[in-house]
Amino acid sequence: MRSTFAGFTTAQLAMRASQKALDVTGQNIANINTVGYTRQRLDLMSLNTGNGVNKYESSVNVKVGNGVLTTGLSQIRDPFLDIRYRNEAASVGTQDQKLAILKDLETIFDEVTKNGLQNQISEISSMLQKLSSEVGNAEFDSMVKSSSDVLTKMFNQYAKQLDGIREEHETNLNIDVTSINDIIGNIEKLNETIKINHIHGNSALELQDQRNLLIDELSSYMKIDVKYRVEKITDQVSVEVPVISLIGESGKIPLIDGNYKTELKVEKTADGKTNISMTMPDATSQDVTEEVTGGTLKGIIDMLNKSGEFDRGGETVRGIGYYEQSLDLLASKFAESFNTANGPGKELFAASDGTGIITAKNISVSEGWNNGTIGITASVIAGSPVGANDNILNMISMLSEKKDYMIPAKSAVAGPPPLPEEPEKLLFNGSFQEMFTNTGSMLALDVKSTTALLENHLTIADGVANMRDNVSAVSLDEEGMNILHYQNSYNAAARLMTALDEAINTIINGMGIVGR
Repeated sequence: MRSTFAGFTTAQLAMRASQKALDVTGQNIANINTVGYTRQRLDLMSLNTGNGVNKYESSVNVKVGNGVLTTGLSQIRDPFLDIRYRNEAASVGTQDQKLAILKDLETIFDEVTKNGLQNQISEISSMLQKLSSEVGNAEFDSMVKSSSDVLTKMFNQYAKQLDGIREEHETNLNIDVTSINDIIGNIEKLNETIKINHIHGNSALELQDQRNLLIDELSSYMKIDVKYRVEKITDQVSVEVPVISLIGESGKIPLIDGNYKTELKVEKTADGKTNISMTMPDATSQDVTEEVTGGTLKGIIDMLNKSGEFDRGGETVRGIGYYEQSLDLLASKFAESFNTANGPGKELFAASDGTGIITAKNISVSEGWNNGTIGITASVIAGSPVGANDNILNMISMLSEKKDYMIPAKSAVAGPPPLPEEPEKLLFNGSFQEMFTNTGSMLALDVKSTTALLENHLTIADGVANMRDNVSAVSLDEEGMNILHYQNSYNAAARLMTALDEAINTIINGMGIVGR
């Protein structure tokens, strides 16, 4: 026969479990609006203190447990949904960053509502038409020069704006990298704090929520893999430690593991590229620029470093470099065409920085044309009569005739991996205005495709986030049902204690009184 008061222990444990369950429910309701809070649950197990079969007991004796035991608190999370959400967050970050930079580029190449470079080319054509009927008139030559000077300044301004966009997003990259390092550092500190709490018997679920929020934020910057390993602190105490790795092109690169943490740094290379290096705890460094596969970091690095068709191997990402080089190609072709048409030693356009290589940034009216020592050659026909204008007419037709815009050849580069030589190849065939329009059209296509990808990833991310909230977020309806459930459990356990008290009273005060 078991202890007389064992039933009271069972009832007391039941009341205690119901009370703690009500406390947990109250905690959930109190944090329904807390960002990142994960619904908590009381862990229960049946308590059985039996120690084997007693040799003096009947073989038909029924074994009954001794109540319920609260073993701890846990969070209700679905690891699979966490992985899906973080992967989609990285994809959203990539496309969102690309779209932001493309939108900045649109302010330069979208000439629908402004008098830009295309209109100025038409203006030069008009001035040349007037000069063709006033051959030898210095005033009309000066009008063509003034229009050409405005055009060169437009090229300069567009190039300056492109430089400004590049510098702005290089600054943004530095800010993002600083934020990433802060997140990694904060996760490392939380790992240590959570470990200390476990040593003192506190599950620190709220600190784990903070850590999960930081991991979610980190996943928007780069594509990461999160695994958990069990670290044994004592024989009775262990803690789950997140092992976070960058998912790279060549494999996983550890970012943080307990107290192990890395630090990222932005570096500028000699050829103008922007690189990301990772410094390990042992002070060694690794270039991870090409390893980044997703997130804001991927989007901004691609847009800063990649130039689409101008790169080797048929690169498809048209970053800022594509638009810089397209504008340079247009400026150099324009200057080359007019310089060739005007004749040797009579160059109308030159590089303002004296390099001899004309780009959108340095194109200018030549010093000779500017000071009047040279002018537009009206005719190139030997012995042509006074007033001949064949070369001016040629320049007018040259503005609308189609030309080949060639991507320069690329020399072989030693490895590893070795990069083969690439021949010169055609980028576009068309007039000056068509070339500029084509650049704007490519930008419009990039904006459209990136917007579609962003909307697709956002839809998926929102769907996964909703599924995750259905599992982990607090529901007032569900918690309300829990309140009624645990209240009834508490009342029933209290009633059991009352019934046991009445039974003991009967045994003590109502039995064995016959014959007194």
